[in-house]
Amino acid sequence: MADPRTTWWIWRKVQTRLVKWTLALLQGRRYTVRLEAQGTGYHDRQGCVIQANPQMFPEQPPEAQFRLTQGILAHEVGHALFTDGWPERPEQQALRWIVNATEDSRIERAISIYYPGVAPAIRLLGDLTYAGQASLGRLPPAEQALGCCLAWRWAHSRTDEAEMHDRLNVGAAGQELWAKVRPLVEAAWGASHTAEVIQLGQQILDVLGIPPSRLMPSILAMATSDDVPGSSSGTALPFPAGACDGAQPGLGMHPGKGSHESGETDALREDVYSNPAPYIALEDAARPLASRLAEALKEPRPEIRLLPHEWQGRYSFRQDVRTPETPHLQRSGVDQSVRSLALYLLVDRSGSMSAVEEDVRLALMTIYLAATELAVPTGIAFFGAHRLTDTVFEVAAVCPKAGEAAKALIAGYEGTTSQEFLDWGLRKAEGALRHRSEKLRVLLTIHDGQRVPRGTYMTCSKTDVRKE
Repeated sequence: MADPRTTWWIWRKVQTRLVKWTLALLQGRRYTVRLEAQGTGYHDRQGCVIQANPQMFPEQPPEAQFRLTQGILAHEVGHALFTDGWPERPEQQALRWIVNATEDSRIERAISIYYPGVAPAIRLLGDLTYAGQASLGRLPPAEQALGCCLAWRWAHSRTDEAEMHDRLNVGAAGQELWAKVRPLVEAAWGASHTAEVIQLGQQILDVLGIPPSRLMPSILAMATSDDVPGSSSGTALPFPAGACDGAQPGLGMHPGKGSHESGETDALREDVYSNPAPYIALEDAARPLASRLAEALKEPRPEIRLLPHEWQGRYSFRQDVRTPETPHLQRSGVDQSVRSLALYLLVDRSGSMSAVEEDVRLALMTIYLAATELAVPTGIAFFGAHRLTDTVFEVAAVCPKAGEAAKALIAGYEGTTSQEFLDWGLRKAEGALRHRSEKLRVLLTIHDGQRVPRGTYMTCSKTDVRKE
């Protein structure tokens, strides 16, 4: 089975739940919510985008990762609701850093007050983030104190200053400077607007003797993101005095086992060359193409039917008695019905396919969606390997219903193997189709026509593939 710690978030049901939950927190503000396994998270006010990394803590179990992702999303919603712009934003790294560090704490406190139900996710996110804080021992005292401005965001409610200083290896001089700026940092956490945070950030740098334009050491620069926008929307809320009026979303239940399933037992088997991948964007791109293909897969069948009509057609006394307002029967014409069809998709995954793998993914998803939309039994297998084992990987057994796991494996398709082993794929497909009862059994092979180097191409001792 694929590791659920890396695949829990790729399923449409899970992403839909997280996206709708985030939109509920935004109170009608129109945003695009994205989950991407990169970075941490960000809020783009101009583009109206909120993004979170659901794999920020990959060692955690799926249930914890779900809550942590909610924490990241709630943090970014906090910026959308409470962070104002910095229209005359100076390109001064030290000032930008301290403003972002203190603003992050301010908006987390604000969102936890405004929506008390999200506070546990913010808390869990803070627990793991604080546990990962790096040592500041090699930095000068002023920059050690600056690092404490960020770390105290989590330490103040979990431990005390002595433990924080010991954890971060802050020297006596750094501790002395930190004691001077601590009141300013805590004042920034409860500032009414972002403009006050900027003013307090300048005061902190003045106390520490750090020029606003100083470049930050990498250990600090990577510890926080630049979330204060350069433009103001004029709609930022002031720091809340209490919970909001009206709906107050909580965290809801985390997805349990089988949250990716679509009605059937849909498992991800382990394979050396194929891994599941996020598939929602690919499925959405293929959906309109699949609808057109589904219509083409139907065949016209004349079915003459009599339908009631208000005045056209033949008068029927029986129809008049049943429905006096429509006493006539009119002939209705040609209908389209699904063909008696079983389909198997056999896909080459050798290295030469790497140049067209994006097109293959789109084609596969289109055909799979079209077939399953019509309840056409469809199977999929990838063929190819580095050696004479694991030559064929069945992505989906012949089944009329779409499986979410199959979609994820289609999205993860890559051309990687050194040998093709096409004959083994043909045997697999033939065995899957041979005993089907459908009138038409079709094997579709996706292959670039490039054979592996002479001498390494291997075939079965005997193949028996018949055209049905």
